[in-house]
Amino acid sequence: MGSAAKPAVPDLLKIIQDPELSVQLQAALALAAIDPGQAQAVPILIKAASGSFAGSNETFRAIVSLGSFGRLAQPAVPLLLNLLCGSAHASTRVIAAGVLGKIRIGSDSELEIMARALKDSDRGVRAAVAGALGQLAPDTPAAIPFLLQAFHDSESWVRMTAADALGKFGAAALPGLTQASRDDDIYVRQAVVESFRAMKPLPSGAAEILTRMVDDSNTEVREGSAYLLRQGIQGDWEAGFKRLEQEHNVAGAPKGAYMDQNRLYSKDEIIASIPADADHKYPLELEYLIPFSGSNGVQLPVTLHRGKDRGDLQVI
Repeated sequence: MGSAAKPAVPDLLKIIQDPELSVQLQAALALAAIDPGQAQAVPILIKAASGSFAGSNETFRAIVSLGSFGRLAQPAVPLLLNLLCGSAHASTRVIAAGVLGKIRIGSDSELEIMARALKDSDRGVRAAVAGALGQLAPDTPAAIPFLLQAFHDSESWVRMTAADALGKFGAAALPGLTQASRDDDIYVRQAVVESFRAMKPLPSGAAEILTRMVDDSNTEVREGSAYLLRQGIQGDWEAGFKRLEQEHNVAGAPKGAYMDQNRLYSKDEIIASIPADADHKYPLELEYLIPFSGSNGVQLPVTLHRGKDRGDLQVI
């Protein structure tokens, strides 16, 4: 809908006064989509989000729609914090976290309550909270210590989200990004590079971190760091980067380089997983093995190995 439907706003503002609660809700939902500057819809959506209307779908839609109103929806913060930290379904807790980030919670006490959900049993909720804390940037630097706590999470997804969120705070995030740049997980370190990429201009303290990340074992981290350094940061990092790239190119030679085509392989060797490496977190696992008859009538095994973060590998 959007601005094209704005002529309907006056009628919706009348409908929202209807004595029937379900009619009020539909008008409020429409206002959220058409003109979220109409704060009259917020109390109706809060009522729906609290479960005053029958049907979980209406409750869910009301929670999502509150995010459209930004700071105008701050009266909903207590309810959303209760949903986030209570016994609601994990999907509801995830949405509540995201809406809190859009509303931009107002007090330190609310921030502390929100940050408690970084200990939630569901990793999706923890990641959503980390992302929502990033939405408070740059006006709420008090969120930074809580994002630093997220770097102790056992799930790399949560730590990646925290690294991305920290980058939105600019120079104030450098100590946290320094910590994240040393994470064992390659995707967390890649998220650090992307956080720096989003900072315009780069804070002066970024050079030290990026210069060290040029020595990373992961190609994307190295190349991303080098790209950012080339944007105007001077230093003696270039020679080391070229040396590492050359070493990596030798180590990352095609599969045929370590497969001796002049010998027979055992079944165990053929079906074995292809291990993770510096550029891939996950191994390639055997997806299928089928016999294939060559032109000379000899049967050969055809294998396909599949992984989570790289393309399939088929070998005959």
